[in-house]
Amino acid sequence: MKRVREITLLGALTFLPGLVLRVLAWVGRYLWRASLRDLLLILPRLVWFLLGQVLRINRISVALIGAVVGVAWYGLFVLSPLRPIVRDAVMVVVADKLSGAPRPLTMCDAQFAGGREDCDLVYSRSAPFNPATQWGLVTNSPYLTEAAVNIIPVFVTDNMVSVPEIPTNVYFQPLITADSFHLGGRTDCENYVMTNERYITLSAWNDERDILTTLTHELLHNQDGNFCNTPVPLPEGCVIISEGGRRYYSCEQGAVPALNEWLDNRSVWVESHTASGTVEALAAQCSVGSGLACASFWDNIKGMASGSLRTELNGIGLGGLFDPFMDLFVRSRVESRQADKSMRDYTINGPEGYKQRMAIIAKYYAMPWNVYVVPGIANGALLDTGNLVRVMIPGGEKTYLVVLGMPYDDTRKMMGLLRPFIWILTVGQFQG
Repeated sequence: MKRVREITLLGALTFLPGLVLRVLAWVGRYLWRASLRDLLLILPRLVWFLLGQVLRINRISVALIGAVVGVAWYGLFVLSPLRPIVRDAVMVVVADKLSGAPRPLTMCDAQFAGGREDCDLVYSRSAPFNPATQWGLVTNSPYLTEAAVNIIPVFVTDNMVSVPEIPTNVYFQPLITADSFHLGGRTDCENYVMTNERYITLSAWNDERDILTTLTHELLHNQDGNFCNTPVPLPEGCVIISEGGRRYYSCEQGAVPALNEWLDNRSVWVESHTASGTVEALAAQCSVGSGLACASFWDNIKGMASGSLRTELNGIGLGGLFDPFMDLFVRSRVESRQADKSMRDYTINGPEGYKQRMAIIAKYYAMPWNVYVVPGIANGALLDTGNLVRVMIPGGEKTYLVVLGMPYDDTRKMMGLLRPFIWILTVGQFQG
């Protein structure tokens, strides 16, 4: 039987460095060979490992170590920015495992069995199909039609809008500017939803998970409210003009700087709300039986958490750790090259280009994740959709207009055991 350690403060304090090193070595070995099941069980197994180490010493040493660890926990996690970094790092790795492998959409055999003659059932390029065969939509892809009619109903069931808006045009389109490499889709919030053709013609982009996420995002823009508009009015001297199905801004010369600032703020507001709503819309589609939506949900969570992780690391001057972490635990070589190229497309223009890239990451990933999604998971916070619904109080004679609040109920169910983990690392950070 092993001898019990001496009951001294020195014995307890000298034990701590060794314990820390053993824990770090254990975590490193565990993550290196971890399967998806192992990742989900890492917390209870780590506790079991620590108990095994602690039981080797006596009670007084345990009390001293507990006090030191408690102070360290409070200092490192409650009073420092390490909590969101730990949270996001774990979420990125777990979500990457749960999202699975890419799901390429081939032009011929993705959903339609047959030979080369079936290719046009997925994408007919510049020749649209007869709208009478596509539920009234003008489209060059029945694949997009089918996806759209399955997506739109969840906007109603999950309290994003009371009466959904349906665009008249849904299509793939090639882009010929720099947007071709960075833009997944586009909409005017009214008439059309466009998806980048690269999703089906370029192998590095070809992934049905991304197509579904992008299409859901753009269709949600069309639901108006905070998904398309900001509550802040246009600057004085500016008006919106609608011509040929497109909207334009017209301003007096002196109001142009104010309009540019308004447009920047509107973009942050609209995109962050839409990205947040997209998370719940994907979770809702998964809940009703779409396996593709389940994979898209976790792939989207990985993107949001990684954007937040980059932002948090930059905030404490450790931004250089982000790419090595992603390359080690998440990215393939192809994905690493893509990420590097995407960043260089912006940094080639100097500090302003880098600042622009970080602003994009903030409004599409870091801000919606930290401001809306995480509070929704941890505390049940609702997303303010900005859309109104008529409500009559039972037994009353008056009808009221109420702003719809979208709950993250499907997202919370999807999180499973990760939900208490997120709550622990955000406790005290949000007001309900």
